Amino acid sequence: MKNRIYACLIVCLLLPFSAIFCSHSPESPLETRATDLLTATPAQQSLDQEKMAEAARQAAALPDLASLLILRNGYIVSEQYFHGSGQSTAFNVKSVSKSFLSALIGIAIREGKIGSPEQKIADFLPDYLGQPADPRKKEITIGHLLTMTAGFEWLENGPVVQDWVSSPDWIKFIFNLPQVSDPGRSFNYSTAGTHLLSAVISRSTKMSALEYANKSLFPRLGISGARWDTDPQGYCFGGAELYLTARDLGKFGLLYLNRGSAAGEQIVSEDWVRESTRRQVEVGGDPLKEGYGYLWWIRQYYGVYVYYAAGAGGQFIFCAPDLNMVVVSTSILANSSDQSRVFQHYISMLKLLDQQILPAAAR
Repeated sequence: MKNRIYACLIVCLLLPFSAIFCSHSPESPLETRATDLLTATPAQQSLDQEKMAEAARQAAALPDLASLLILRNGYIVSEQYFHGSGQSTAFNVKSVSKSFLSALIGIAIREGKIGSPEQKIADFLPDYLGQPADPRKKEITIGHLLTMTAGFEWLENGPVVQDWVSSPDWIKFIFNLPQVSDPGRSFNYSTAGTHLLSAVISRSTKMSALEYANKSLFPRLGISGARWDTDPQGYCFGGAELYLTARDLGKFGLLYLNRGSAAGEQIVSEDWVRESTRRQVEVGGDPLKEGYGYLWWIRQYYGVYVYYAAGAGGQFIFCAPDLNMVVVSTSILANSSDQSRVFQHYISMLKLLDQQILPAAAR
């Protein structure tokens, strides 16, 4: 039964770009400066010590887990690394990149560089939308791309992905895709759509997404040394291929848990965090299962509301605001083509969260 519950997420995120955009190791060692995250014991943060010890034991037994970082009340209460990784190891976080891109869109709106989620992307990419074959393409908004409801024909992990990343102009390829539904009508997970948001960032800020992050987001969180791979035109891969450390991911999760604030500075607006992490669309039509916000997944684990970023192979940031917890995990499977192995890791990690980590806070 639980396997079916996780099916939609896993179908969307099982193997994106694992065999077609993997010029770098999933654990490329990029050095970043020491973080300012503080540590505490589980007991000091009112966590069940037995459950936390059991979570650590089970994590150590997961063959493909690379890191597990658990934060409560802003403190690191557990930090584990495997397969030779450590605090300075930058992982390819795959589709977790999408949630960072969402934050950059929110910052650009706050700075007045983008109007609102209702603004049409044609305002930023008019050269690609002169006379589209389907006029509905001109009606696509930033909000449609943030919620995966743009209406392009797209099969994540299908043959179209290889055609796309092999094309000389990724943006042109996306706009040449058939329009199979009206914008805003239905959810269809698409990394191609989020790539358009990267182009919107570049056009609106006159910087690449990485340059903009290095100006407006990363330094404020104490993140440096990030890498974000690009397409032939120099646009950062909007839906994947961002490299960060586990602690970097923890800081980003805390930013959202703290409603967009870090070290007393409002980096992302509270309104943007709220809108990003509420159900904008249902996934699969079942309100009790998966929902989707602005490039964040939403559902309940252990009976509590959780929003999370998820990437291929088992890269996660889970945020549980009611428990004041952030859980980060990375794996060595970012570029794996072994679907069975990836599926098993997903299930094991989600069960660990649901049955050990979150219950440790519910004393």
